[in-house]
Amino acid sequence: MGKGKQMRRRIVLIEHNMTERLANKTRLAAAGYAVDAYERPPARIEGAGLVVFAAPRGGAVAQRCGAVRALAAQSPLLVIAPPDAAGEAYLSGADQVVAPDAPPALLLARCRAAMSSPRPAEAARQAAGFAEPAAAGFAHRRCAALVRIGAGGDVRAGLAAAGYHVRLMSAGDLLAATPREEWPDLIALAAAPGEADRLIALVAALRQQMNEAPRSCAIVAVLPRCAADHEAVLLDVGAGEVLFDDQLGGDGGSATSLRLRAAQRRAQLIARQHARALEEQQLATQDPLTGLYNRRYLMPRLEAALYGSAGGAVLVLDLDRFKAINDRHGHAAGDAVLQEVGAILSAAAGAAFDAARMGGEEFVLLMPAAAEAEAVALAEHIRARICGRPITVPGLSGNMQLRVTASVGVAAFGPGHAGDAASVLAAADRALIKAKRAGRNLVLLAREGPAGRHVMAGTVAPICA
Repeated sequence: MGKGKQMRRRIVLIEHNMTERLANKTRLAAAGYAVDAYERPPARIEGAGLVVFAAPRGGAVAQRCGAVRALAAQSPLLVIAPPDAAGEAYLSGADQVVAPDAPPALLLARCRAAMSSPRPAEAARQAAGFAEPAAAGFAHRRCAALVRIGAGGDVRAGLAAAGYHVRLMSAGDLLAATPREEWPDLIALAAAPGEADRLIALVAALRQQMNEAPRSCAIVAVLPRCAADHEAVLLDVGAGEVLFDDQLGGDGGSATSLRLRAAQRRAQLIARQHARALEEQQLATQDPLTGLYNRRYLMPRLEAALYGSAGGAVLVLDLDRFKAINDRHGHAAGDAVLQEVGAILSAAAGAAFDAARMGGEEFVLLMPAAAEAEAVALAEHIRARICGRPITVPGLSGNMQLRVTASVGVAAFGPGHAGDAASVLAAADRALIKAKRAGRNLVLLAREGPAGRHVMAGTVAPICA
């Protein structure tokens, strides 16, 4: 098997009808997927990027879909089933459902949508009662916002019959909503005939907004039947579900209700996965005690600044006699000192610079594009803030106040610096060590000399009284 073929996502296709099986296998393979086709479900399904199951005509849809869902517990499931059986398919665990006579482009769009769904194991965990609590405002009610594009179909009755409290909104108000505002569980965007392009643009804008600030909100596009050829595009640009206005024109229907609930559930799980990914990224790049960045985050950014065209500077700060604080007053007192110093550094860094705790009582401030004089001035400001007021810490017999000082080494670098991140940090660290030897509570500058080498300059800043 060639290397390119190994990289293709694998689809398991289960289709009893041989003609349809060969046709769908050809369509999927032409789209770049590696397809394993079966007449009946295999004994085991493992490692599939997607399972496509053509439900048999003539009943038992729920039972057959449930059996395939159990076999493919770790893979998304797309069910090919007629519209009147779509509800049973969703109830049995389908991530997407497509009609047997759907155009090939729609089949592929539904495949892509299913593969972007959260892992079924996550959905099963939620169903079993192990999920985190729902976000505030979403636990005991379902709200839908309806945006009518070009006087699109009034589908309020259908949404209400599906169990949603409906309120009308404009597209402008929806796009202007801030991440902190409470969003509805579902947004229905209903387009009038001839307004499909505006609908596609609005879905894409909303999806981009939600990608930047994930929300547990499903986007449902509602089309007139005459615009059915836009269904695949809407799924690709980010719609969680696409319905036709006649499906929501009256009482909604149980199948339609289930499709809406399934879209809402997928949106909630996707938002939860986004939140987990952000949390994991934060844990990987952030110091948990101070909230500053850590070495893993800082080093690549220092390398980028070194090879940039604007130069910059680094400050290496170390608390003076910090071990004595831990030894005399306990580690809780030491942690309180570190947190306070972290807050001072964070305030000094602002949005322009990056502050990191490198380990123990050592901190680094990266100042891209900063001049040497600016770096020295900021280092002195930080040093003065730390020693200028006592820090309240927990003691063995209650809260107490400690005075803390810090020594700072500064190393500036010009555009296209010849050294690497380690060499610049080493220069600032040597300046820091000399500041310690000179009496502590000092700022010392390592000035860049010929060929990018750093040499020691003088001390700045008086010792705090």
